[in-house]
Amino acid sequence: MKPILSIITPVLNAEHFIVGCLENVASQNRKDIEHLVIDGGSTDNTRSFTLAFAETTEHTVRLIDGEGTSQSEALNLGINEAQSDILGILNADDFYEAGVIERVIQRFNKVKKKCSFLCANCNVLNQKDEVTSVNRPSKMKLSDLLAGRPYPWNPAAYFYHKLLHEKVGPYDNMDPLTMDIDFILRAVQHAHVVYFDETWGNFRYIPGAKTFQQGDAILDKVDSVRKRYLDSASMRVKSAARCKQLIDKLSHKAGRKFGRT
Repeated sequence: MKPILSIITPVLNAEHFIVGCLENVASQNRKDIEHLVIDGGSTDNTRSFTLAFAETTEHTVRLIDGEGTSQSEALNLGINEAQSDILGILNADDFYEAGVIERVIQRFNKVKKKCSFLCANCNVLNQKDEVTSVNRPSKMKLSDLLAGRPYPWNPAAYFYHKLLHEKVGPYDNMDPLTMDIDFILRAVQHAHVVYFDETWGNFRYIPGAKTFQQGDAILDKVDSVRKRYLDSASMRVKSAARCKQLIDKLSHKAGRKFGRT
């Protein structure tokens, strides 16, 4: 039977996190999903742990050989292998809130649009799994994102139709740092986007993770990607983005003046 949702996890030497990741997906208690683990050539126990776990689950867990692939290439490989119409991406060190997959499937059934992108809030966690901040991408028009308003920081808090990749193309194999925001900026121009003010994902911002180790470089690249899309946007989108930048700047100044920030 065709799975209703595919979760893609790209991994490389993730033995400390992969079992927790697999258990988190299994705890969602949906037999009709598949979890694709794309291994980039691990030399630790990542592969053996995944294969052993796959023997114990009621849903499908598939280990796919992606030796030598970058993260973007691994994602694209997973997308090509995915058998469902709805995709989610879960990095090995991140995790979903309880019951999220059930809620997401219900949301997609209600939306009934064949090219949708659904997102929600994401907790940012430290080494002690304490919440240090919450990413709330509540405004997802292209002009909002180009104005610098929050985009989804982590894929644990968004899901979308596989059809979107036919509209906007794959993840950029040449972009190892910001392939996600690049895809999102393309996707929102074609997708039916819906934001839900509830928490779906948990993003571990911890030493050793790429986003932590290369944080400054990623932020600089995000600014560069936004500028590239802004420069090529229509005059209507450019004007809207600049107006929103001004509104946000004035709002921030007012907040500082009256002690709200």
